[in-house]
Amino acid sequence: TTATGMPSQVGSMKILAVLNNQQLQVSATGTATAVSHYVTRTLTKSQQASVVAGICTTLGSNRVMYVPQGAGVTINGVVKYLPGYYLCAAISGLISGLPVQQSLTNVGLAGISDVQFGNFYFTRAQLGTMAAAGACLIVQESQGSIPYSRHSLTTDMTTLYFREIQQVKNWDYLSYFFYDILRGFIGRYNIRPDTLRVLGQSVTAGGRMMQGKKVPKLGAPLLDFSIKTLKQDENNRDTVVVEMSILMPVVMNYLNLYLIV
Repeated sequence: TTATGMPSQVGSMKILAVLNNQQLQVSATGTATAVSHYVTRTLTKSQQASVVAGICTTLGSNRVMYVPQGAGVTINGVVKYLPGYYLCAAISGLISGLPVQQSLTNVGLAGISDVQFGNFYFTRAQLGTMAAAGACLIVQESQGSIPYSRHSLTTDMTTLYFREIQQVKNWDYLSYFFYDILRGFIGRYNIRPDTLRVLGQSVTAGGRMMQGKKVPKLGAPLLDFSIKTLKQDENNRDTVVVEMSILMPVVMNYLNLYLIV
């Protein structure tokens, strides 16, 4: 190509060998060194879905939500398509604005007019291929309707606690909450029976408070808990070990109806 950025194509050459991930050997008449190049492939929709699934599998983190679509927003009456990170920003807004124990599945994204590469582009099976690998897909009931999350997934599909963003953010919320309770003890007290007793009482009081933060149809972010271990570490004598067993609410992602006659 003739330049960087958005260059114009100057011609085609036959590739003789791929030397490494940055160099090609080509058949050319004349000098062809230091020439910028890029490779394009025309993929079917099924192949595109497989590529998205492969990216999700490579990422494989409960800290990463992958949205492989573009956002259509209306500007002065005209729909303009923007990169997918606009959808990610909308999802981040939902995470920060909704109750921590609420899922994002089937929640509409206000301000988004259309979805590029949504369910009117891919088939149900192709959407399933991507979602099965952890893609968070935005879809619409009808063209022009408010887009919503098909299933709020992370790219770690190993367990419910990792793949469902509702579980991840609920777990994180409780982690930070109890951390804020316990950090007030660090460095200020010696490890004594009365200190451990007060520490346990503080954790218990915090847990009871979390159980009381109920939202209609969602419940509380913490359903039940118990302190399994609260003791001085036997090897690191300046460390206190606290182990809690917790029970968090679980989103209703599926519902089976059986009609018996």
